[in-house]
Amino acid sequence: MSQILSSPARRLLVVLGALVLAAVAFSRAKDGVEASREAFAGKDMVWPLTVERGKLGCSNGNAVWFRADDGVTYAVNIPAAVRFPKIDPIRISDHAADHTVTMNDLIDEGLKLC
Repeated sequence: MSQILSSPARRLLVVLGALVLAAVAFSRAKDGVEASREAFAGKDMVWPLTVERGKLGCSNGNAVWFRADDGVTYAVNIPAAVRFPKIDPIRISDHAADHTVTMNDLIDEGLKLC
């Protein structure tokens, strides 16, 4: 095939391929990916929310958000709090121990989408 396509044509194909991959990655982060208690448990990760599932995403390079099935989008980390409300209403808390469950796994998974 390299004999069929000229050097400029090969470069064009490489650039187009890179653009397609970038568009797919951007769309995935922008729209979010499915996240659930079950999926986190399967990876030995902590699910810190009272809801069973939703969409996890990232915008602006490091703003991790979670969209619950009821359509409300919450800030998972501080950078996302500029745009979205705090996730506290759906965050698991241990009232007896007076603390909340760690958000680290959810934040880490969200940052992978950035």
